[in-house]
Amino acid sequence: MRVDPNLGSLSGGFRVGAVDLVVDLNAEGGPPANPYTYSDKTGIMAVGVTSATGFWDFIQQSCGPGTVWGTISWTACSTNVKVEVRAADKVTGLPGQPWKAIKNGKSFCGGFFSPYSLYPVKVQGQYLEVRVTLKRGTASPCDPSTNCLQNLTIKCCSPSGPDVGWDQLGPVRTTNNFTLVTNRPVVVNWDGQPITLTWSTNGVVAQTDFLPGGSGPTNATVDFINAYPPGSNSVELVASGTNFDHLDFETYVIVGDIEPPVWSDTPAISIVGYNTTLPDLITGLTTNNLSDDWTSFADIVKLQSPPAGTVVTQGIQMVQLTATDQAGNTSTNFVPFALAPVLAITSPVRYEAASTASGMPVTIQIASNITDVVQVRYYLNGNLVASSFTPPFGLTLTNVAAGSYDLQVEAVNGSGQTSRSLPVLISFVQLLSANLQLSASGGTNTLTWPAGWTLQSATQVTGPWTNVPAATSPFTMQNTNPQRFFRLVSP
Repeated sequence: MRVDPNLGSLSGGFRVGAVDLVVDLNAEGGPPANPYTYSDKTGIMAVGVTSATGFWDFIQQSCGPGTVWGTISWTACSTNVKVEVRAADKVTGLPGQPWKAIKNGKSFCGGFFSPYSLYPVKVQGQYLEVRVTLKRGTASPCDPSTNCLQNLTIKCCSPSGPDVGWDQLGPVRTTNNFTLVTNRPVVVNWDGQPITLTWSTNGVVAQTDFLPGGSGPTNATVDFINAYPPGSNSVELVASGTNFDHLDFETYVIVGDIEPPVWSDTPAISIVGYNTTLPDLITGLTTNNLSDDWTSFADIVKLQSPPAGTVVTQGIQMVQLTATDQAGNTSTNFVPFALAPVLAITSPVRYEAASTASGMPVTIQIASNITDVVQVRYYLNGNLVASSFTPPFGLTLTNVAAGSYDLQVEAVNGSGQTSRSLPVLISFVQLLSANLQLSASGGTNTLTWPAGWTLQSATQVTGPWTNVPAATSPFTMQNTNPQRFFRLVSP
């Protein structure tokens, strides 16, 4: 299906888009799928490699600022649909608002709690941005042309509905008290109509309260007493009546410590040196690096793996730091420890070539903090080919056969410790020689040359040079021809 974003009805100054082309790729015995023809070259890549999700993002405008948005309902063949919302009084303010995931047909007029927030946050503003994420799933009974979001309806919150003092509800965090009077909302019913309050814990209805009507506004205080198991428990309150859309409120009762310690980003460690030992990364930790919601920093059990003192060689070692709080919650952090070589090749550079006859000069650079180098060894493809014992330890590689090589140099200190540089790919080329001989006899000139070479000619010595068609040695020509220059090109 192809969607043209410039089609469809206007909403908040934006087009919602519409499908302008449907290509049935599954038609058996029908005409080819035009303008797109399925093939394994494109189809397997699209189905097996690319992202299996996509989203539709649009903005809905209300009549004025401060609108409280409350319910979105939708119908789709697939259950793999996620809807998120955010709102602001200006379109430019939308990117700064967090996305809130909502449930199909469930009111969010009361706002959103997180396990760590103290007050609910309502979706409020003149502009509502909606993001619908569609995920590819298993086979659907729907027709392929309609296997997508079919409709979506947005509602604002009723201005005459009840207000619930949900900020008094929590969230509640406790270590060992499982039976709590956790919810004491004050319900203000502005129009005085009867209200039904339904309480649920972890998705199961636990209590229902009926508040009678009267001349508005009416007030009521309702207690909800419930026993909670250890862990994070959701508490939901639904207020329903005849003159307003039902309102949903949700908070959390957290019993015991369920959150692991939190690590901050720990920077990587990089040093230059020979074989070394891992440092103690635990001792340097502070509350800036590691914290927990219940356990003090001193009581958090911290472990390092590999432990301090482990011998490491050149390269990158991932050091794992593990923190366990008093409730047994564990989290890990990884710190890259890089041991860089003490020397590097400054010349030749990568892909540089030299003649087998002349050799290749090599210069090196030793780190400024390294002063104990007594020898530098030279390796081609891992084989030792030369050594230097005098600073600055440079030399010229000679008597090397033609070919490509990984060049590395290795520093050796007085204690026998070694450190090898990163490789540089180089090559040696054997320069070939050949004789192009000219002889003349009876008005005919003859050129001869070794087999395997290509004869080229030009009217000027500066070229341009071109291959002589079908020229083989010996090559004859009349000396009455115009002036020509000849050369051989190596195979």
